[in-house]
Amino acid sequence: MAVLNLHHYGAPDGAPTLAIHGVTAHGERYRRLAQEAFPERRWLSVDLRGHGRSTWDGPWTVEQHVADLLETLDAEGAERVEVVGHSYGGMIGLHLLATAPDRVARLALLDPAVELPGAWLPKLADETIEDPGWATPEEALAKRLEGRPEQALADATEDVQRHVYLAPDGRYRMRFCRGTESRPSAASSISTRRCKANPPPIERRSSPLWRSA
Repeated sequence: MAVLNLHHYGAPDGAPTLAIHGVTAHGERYRRLAQEAFPERRWLSVDLRGHGRSTWDGPWTVEQHVADLLETLDAEGAERVEVVGHSYGGMIGLHLLATAPDRVARLALLDPAVELPGAWLPKLADETIEDPGWATPEEALAKRLEGRPEQALADATEDVQRHVYLAPDGRYRMRFCRGTESRPSAASSISTRRCKANPPPIERRSSPLWRSA
């Protein structure tokens, strides 16, 4: 059995399309693209290891992510797929192509995380690991909307409803294991650390944000 949580969209007999999200994200980010733009395709949208509702156990190396994806394709009987990868998912898509070129028919890269400036990465990793979270779901939604047009409200609201959880410290956070984003100096230890169990979703009664859900 494959270890990755998988979101199925589109036509079961359509062209198989593997969707790979970026760091801190989840497979449901592709829901509207799949259902509204390309419903004729058979979408296989994964939660990567350490993200969403997949296992949070390490390691979270690129090689492990590729192995997880190939395991998922085997479990789904998808011998050859077209791949869409966003950000870090784009980089993993490139490694999937290099590792198993016979399994990838085409690859679409959406702002792929390649050739990033090295001096910027440690700061990004530290900010992700030390993320203080939010006091309320409403605060999380406001943060998700920063710098985005008003048309993003529906998607951002759905993202918070589906992907934010109440952590043991009483703060609301995105549903991913912070160890997946590690500084190079700490990668050898952080990448094999076991995160706490994947948390349950927010109780929708806890916030007015859920009244329209």
